[in-house]
Amino acid sequence: MLWIAGAPRSLYVGIVEKLRRSARRHPVFVDVIKRGDTIYVLGLDDGLTLAFIYKLYLMAREGGFQTALARLKYIDDSWIPEEVKRAAEKWLRQGLSSEEAQALRRLDMLNWWVKVSLERECPQ
Repeated sequence: MLWIAGAPRSLYVGIVEKLRRSARRHPVFVDVIKRGDTIYVLGLDDGLTLAFIYKLYLMAREGGFQTALARLKYIDDSWIPEEVKRAAEKWLRQGLSSEEAQALRRLDMLNWWVKVSLERECPQ
C-alpha cells in the first residue's frame, strides 16, 4: 500500500491516468482512493503491482509529497473488533445512519491492529 499526504487532485488524476495507460500494456491490480488530501494506492502482492506502486512512490517523493509504504496482511474475522462487526452486520441488514458512519470513521484502527498483533504474536 502507498500513502501520499498533501496530494492535490492533479496528482490523483495523474495516478489514475498512469494506471489506465499501464493497463493497456501491463495490467496491474491496484485501487486508487482519494480521501481529503490523501491518496491511498492498494494493490495485490505480485512483483509487477509492487513495481508500479514503487514507481508512484518515487514520483510522489520526488514531487515533495509526504509518502509511506505499508504491507497489508491477511487476517481472519477474529481480528475485527466486536463494535465493527456489529456495525457491519447492521449495515448489511438495514444500513447505517450518518452518525453511525461518523462514529466508525473516528475509530483508531491502527492502534487496535498493533495491540491485537502484539497480543497474538508476543503472548505474555
